[in-house]
Amino acid sequence: MHDEYNSLKTKYGEDIIGHPQSEIDTSVAKKKLAFENNEKEKQAAEFIIANKELAFQNNEKDKRAAKLILANKKLVFQNAEKQKRAAELILDSKELDFQICEFKYLKHVNDITYNKCYATIYYKGDSIFVKIS
Repeated sequence: MHDEYNSLKTKYGEDIIGHPQSEIDTSVAKKKLAFENNEKEKQAAEFIIANKELAFQNNEKDKRAAKLILANKKLVFQNAEKQKRAAELILDSKELDFQICEFKYLKHVNDITYNKCYATIYYKGDSIFVKIS
């Protein structure tokens, strides 16, 4: 009670004691304080709800981030597999080129064996060449 008196005294000045109006002012001040406390409680309840919503949203973001991390790891793995397969296909292509050249050489040799032609197979970069002499 003494604290209320001091806050009212500070708010309304020293001369509130002894005035008939001071009891009314005290009642009004108490109602005002009660209203302000009620508003603060409402605001605190709103903050609690907002914090719960933010916590929920953060949890959802964390779940989504975890899913994206897994998807990224999967893509990295798939990319590595594709690169391995591309390297295999390049080797297969070179082998096929070699076999084609070898086939052409043998066909050519069979066609002109009477002239005693010779063929040399050599590589330059990624290409295969057959020189027939």
